[in-house]
Amino acid sequence: MKKTIRLVAVAMFCAATALTSCGDSKKQCDAQGGEAQTELSTSQKIKLRAFEKEMERVNKQLPMDMGQGLTLVKAEIKDGFMTNTYTYKKGTDITIDNTEESKKAIKGAVGESINRLKELNLGVKYIYKEEGSNIENVITISPDEM
Repeated sequence: MKKTIRLVAVAMFCAATALTSCGDSKKQCDAQGGEAQTELSTSQKIKLRAFEKEMERVNKQLPMDMGQGLTLVKAEIKDGFMTNTYTYKKGTDITIDNTEESKKAIKGAVGESINRLKELNLGVKYIYKEEGSNIENVITISPDEM
């Protein structure tokens, strides 16, 4: 029977990193691309930098065994997402569940940290890579879905 990864390990990671909170974001429209962009307030920029420093501290402790055959190898803030990269051994009997139900479970498991991510207008991205191959699965929850 295959194990279904619903990112409980990720939720534990998010809680363990003690995300910082912030507020007062302003939305702008990029005149050339027409895309909504978020301009962070000074307070948010400071808190985002603190969050990035926390990610640096976490990265110094990696790789970290997260159970169920997953190893956290990288945590970063990149392109508007809190991105966590995991590896698993080739042949591990797991399935990456990228359904709406799974995303809802992830958001629920992250708990209060989800509000902090929303306030910084960050989504979450979980990248799962099979060691020794090019197999990669990604679960993405956009800032709007948060």
